Amino acid sequence: MSGVWSKRSTFFIFIAFVTIYITFVVRTAWVSDDAYITLRTVNNFVNGYGLTWNITERVQAYTHPLWMLALSFVNFFTREVFFTTIAVSILFSLATIFWIAFRSSRNLLISTSAVILLCGSKAYIDYSTSGLENPMSHFLLVVFIYYYFLPTKNLRHLTFLAFIAALIMLNRQDFALIVMVPLSHTWHQIWRKSSVQIFSASFAALIGFMPLILWLIFSLVYYGFPFPNTFYAKLYNNVPIQSYIQSGLAYIQDSFIRDPLTLSVVIVGTIAAIVRPSVKRLAIVLGNLFYLAYVVYIGGDFMTGRFFTTPFLIAIYLLVDIAQDLPQTASWGVLGIVFMGTTILSLSNWLSPLYADSFYGTRYERGEAQIINGIADERGWYFQMNGMIRQSDGGRPMRNKPKLASAITLPPQNVIIMGQVGSEAFKLNPDDYVIDYHALSDAFLARMPLHPTAGWRVGHMVRVVLPEYVESIKTNQNKLTDPIMADYYDTLKSIISDPIFSPTRWQNIYKMNFTPYPKTLFLRGQSLDLLQQSIEQKWAKWGGGNGIAGKSRSALKKADFHPDFYLQDYDNGVFIFSNAIGARYLDKKTAEKWLELGATHSDIGIPVSDVSPLIENNWRAVVFSKGAIYASQTSVWAVQGQIYRKYVELGEQTGQLGSPTSDETTLADGKTRASRFQNGVIFTSSERGTWVELVK
Repeated sequence: MSGVWSKRSTFFIFIAFVTIYITFVVRTAWVSDDAYITLRTVNNFVNGYGLTWNITERVQAYTHPLWMLALSFVNFFTREVFFTTIAVSILFSLATIFWIAFRSSRNLLISTSAVILLCGSKAYIDYSTSGLENPMSHFLLVVFIYYYFLPTKNLRHLTFLAFIAALIMLNRQDFALIVMVPLSHTWHQIWRKSSVQIFSASFAALIGFMPLILWLIFSLVYYGFPFPNTFYAKLYNNVPIQSYIQSGLAYIQDSFIRDPLTLSVVIVGTIAAIVRPSVKRLAIVLGNLFYLAYVVYIGGDFMTGRFFTTPFLIAIYLLVDIAQDLPQTASWGVLGIVFMGTTILSLSNWLSPLYADSFYGTRYERGEAQIINGIADERGWYFQMNGMIRQSDGGRPMRNKPKLASAITLPPQNVIIMGQVGSEAFKLNPDDYVIDYHALSDAFLARMPLHPTAGWRVGHMVRVVLPEYVESIKTNQNKLTDPIMADYYDTLKSIISDPIFSPTRWQNIYKMNFTPYPKTLFLRGQSLDLLQQSIEQKWAKWGGGNGIAGKSRSALKKADFHPDFYLQDYDNGVFIFSNAIGARYLDKKTAEKWLELGATHSDIGIPVSDVSPLIENNWRAVVFSKGAIYASQTSVWAVQGQIYRKYVELGEQTGQLGSPTSDETTLADGKTRASRFQNGVIFTSSERGTWVELVK
């Protein structure tokens, strides 16, 4: 009777803690801003626009094809993204727990300990929902480890294990680092111990990998590239590797501070597997360590703890596997130790799921919505808008955008430049074209060098958006004046917009994927001869020595104000070159004004256009990243920031304000900035915004 009661009580203890886990997950359930990048594709897909982000282009803006397809399948029936995404996430999270409890473990007390650890991890609870791929990855990985730990049997076993590994990589390709070591070990066991030839074992694994292989083929055919656009956005930048590693180490430090339990369990699980080794445990540990090293190598992430949820779950699985052979009395002891340790760490951490409530993200003193070293508690930033329990308090869950009633037009009618391309882009109409200056969804900008003065943060690599590029999108014609950038634009535009089986498109696919061509821009930045050629091509196009610039007066030289910039003096002005902007020509007055303001260190930013042709009243203008400099025969003025945006909105010199008559100045209150024009003044302040007062 006591034995029956013991089993029954053990089961109720397990169910009690699973209930606590579900409570934590529901109370913290949210959809991250980044999830809406994928959900914009989901919305387009179910509405019949294909797997697109901007519906006139084929660009893979998501990194998790399997998760995207799963959400698309469910969304096809629900036509609602917010609650649908959360529900699918919770189902996978629960499937993970029950797989561990009823398939991977023979001891419910040990399973209960695992659930308690999951409850105590801020990262794991946060990303049990969030709309990102973590829940599906967690489930697939515990299934993979379970079948890997079974006795290796035959070729069918290898094929099935390869199949699960393929699904894992289809959900997140960098998880190949985790699964390839155990998969290679299984392959080795099959052909060495089962008298199976290497070819047969390799073919069996290849069959299992077919979902991944077929997707890579589809991606190359449909998108023109085998990997997500985000891969190329991270590949084509000039951030030194040591900067990435420093950022990755800061990511580890941040996790220990905001969520001490998660990485502590990873360490304990790793040590336990080494102390109580088996070949299969060590293979899992090695794959986990490879992945952790990779996380450091790529600089971590801007979302605290997100990349550590999988190593955390793997460590728990290893601990379950090691501990379940303990006697029943020892299992009670393990349960008690885990419960006490998790409780102590949770009580001492204000960010713990234990304190989750509807006010999360509003208490700055707890660090709920702070960015430290570029790393954010992402749920703290978005929970008040995208938390599930906030919806009963007047929140606004995102719903699908309906299919357009009118036909899609080219060029697009509405072109918007933004960096927050999650929920803000999702709110737009399907035919609104978004230029993403972080390049996550922009094939052209993903291959441009980073903005030389904007700085960088992991996941937020800023590119320069040239007015010529915007004009190219608006007119559906190539308006880029830099010859290499113009050729890049034509090549990429063909790949992402031409008919899929166009011969020209496939020539360009080959050029972009299988030749040194993609490195052209970056090689130019390393060769003075190539830089000189770019400037001379532009100079010749403008009439050479008889054109607007006149003749060269100096050799090309590195600028003393920024290591990425080069200068060459001409009779009537100067050519300025950076890989990020190409060759730009400034007349003498504009160049002198820019240098006087501080050049690349100025508030007006870097030049993103050439000097314009003559405009009204013999004025010339050069557009900069944060404003413009206007020059006439007698004066030169800088207009920048919010004042410049308002000035452009009002029509610049052809509008009611006329030409500028001053630089921007600070008024006596120390808070208000003003620029004067012929017919009025534009003011701006953080309190009142930006406004105009016309001369009466």
